[in-house]
Formats: sequence, structure tokens, C-alpha cells
Amino acid sequence: MQTLNDSTIEEFAASVRIELRDLPKSVVEELTGDLEASLQERRDDEGEDFHLGSPIEYAAELREAAGVSQKPARTRAFSSKSFVASIESWFRKYAITRAILEFGISVRPLWWVIRAVIAWVIFGSLLGSTTSAIVLVTSVFLSVQWGRKKWFTSRFFAALLLPLNLLAMILVIPAQDSVLRNINAISSELDYGRALSNNGLNLNGSPIGEIQAFDAKGNLVTGLTFKDSSGNTLLSTPNSAVTVPELAGMNLFEVQQALGLIGLNNVDIVYENNATELTGVVSRTEPAAGQSISTDSTITIYLDK
Repeated sequence: MQTLNDSTIEEFAASVRIELRDLPKSVVEELTGDLEASLQERRDDEGEDFHLGSPIEYAAELREAAGVSQKPARTRAFSSKSFVASIESWFRKYAITRAILEFGISVRPLWWVIRAVIAWVIFGSLLGSTTSAIVLVTSVFLSVQWGRKKWFTSRFFAALLLPLNLLAMILVIPAQDSVLRNINAISSELDYGRALSNNGLNLNGSPIGEIQAFDAKGNLVTGLTFKDSSGNTLLSTPNSAVTVPELAGMNLFEVQQALGLIGLNNVDIVYENNATELTGVVSRTEPAAGQSISTDSTITIYLDK
């Protein structure tokens, strides 16, 4: 003889709802919202004479009483909704599995976050760490909205939810290492950014982004590099384009002065016809006078007698 306890009634009610799953949720809720309470009341009134019967027949009676369509004769070979409902029905059969199910339902929001993190691991690794952080926040937001049934409520997404959840469950453990690596990458970038903001030259608490040097005549000197006592570069003035001056006929001393004023410090010297540093004068240059070059480029001067 069947023992009609609360667990049995809950299992029967779950089976009835499965039989009504082809109807809209609002209709199912209207038909079965107080089903457990109604069955318990009948059990208390009828005592040993009360029998649950078949959930299929009970569901058919509910359909007929409410004037809704009968269950279709044929159903799809597989439905994610019915699959989940069957699993839930099985979990509610026993006290321990029912407790596990109720606990899982209570921590559902945590799962929404976990599956978003797994999506972040899969797609975020293809992007830079800064963009990856944006992907993480976006993934969590979309996953929570999906879980709350605020977005992605069409049948397509409902069918897609189960396989995606199963895939996320499979990847939970393998994804742990990638999660830690991504978090460390973002943390390192943030630390580097803070280091850059806290170090360097400052004036009255404000960072100095550029230093310009001028000679005694007020002319801008570019291409300078500042180093510490160990030879480490501290700051370089930006390289800019300058025009090669007319150097023809100048001796080497005059050339050095002219090029130093405009920041051209990389000079190659070619001696022609036995010219020397003392006797030679500039016959031509490469690039030629009037051409524009950057201050870090090399200019070649030809000394001739």
C-alpha cells in the first residue's frame, strides 16, 4: 500500500506538472498553483480512502476542467525542459536528494556567476587583459539576466541553456588554472599602471610628462637623453623632424656647432682626397641640405680639401 506522505504528494504534483508542460507557464501555474495543498487537504479529509491515482489522468482532468487543449499525441523526441523536469522529479523522491536539490536552487545565483567566469576564460584569453576584464563584467551581467529570465527568454535560448550549462559543468575544474592566470595578468597590469603613476618626475605633486631644453639663445634643443649615475635612462625628450642646414664649406668644428643646435648628434664623416679633420671642409651631405629628417637619424658629411 502506498504511504501518502508529503514527499509522495510533492512527487505526484511534479509528475502532473510534467504532463502539463506543453501549456504556457502561466496556465500551468494557474492549474497547479495550490495542487499540493489541495491534495494534502483531501488526504486529511478522506484518510485511508484517499488515493492519488495516475498523474496522467489527473492532468487530463485538470485540462478538461479548465477547458484547455489536451496533451498532444506526439511530442518531440527530446526536450530540454522535460529532461530537467524529469531530473527534478527524481531528486524529489528521496529526502537526501531533495535536500541537495533545494540547496542547489538556493545557490543558483552563484552558478550564474561561475558559468560567466568560464565563458570569460574561453573568450577572454583571446583579448588583452584590460579588455578581458570588460568581457568578465559583461559575461556576469548577461548570465545573471539570463538566469533571472529577464533576457533571452525565447525558445531558442531555452533550448540552448541546458547544453551550455552542461558544458560549463565539465569545464569547471579545467578552467581553474586559466582563471588564476587571467586574474594575475589583470593584477599585474594594474600594479604596473600604479607604479607608472607613482614613479617618475613630479612637480608639486603633479607628474611631468615632457621636458624641453633651450640653448642660451632660446632655441629648442631636442634629442636629449637624461640618465642617472648608473647610466640608466630616466627621460628622453621627444624626437622631432628638423631640416638639414647648408653645411658646404664649413670645417668640422663649425659643422658640429651647427648640427648640435638643431639636435642632430648622429654624424658619420667620410674623408675624401686625403682630407683631415684640420684641413677638410664639407663638400656635400647625405641627406642633402634642405631635406627633413628626425633628430635620431644619422647624417653623413663628406670632407674634402
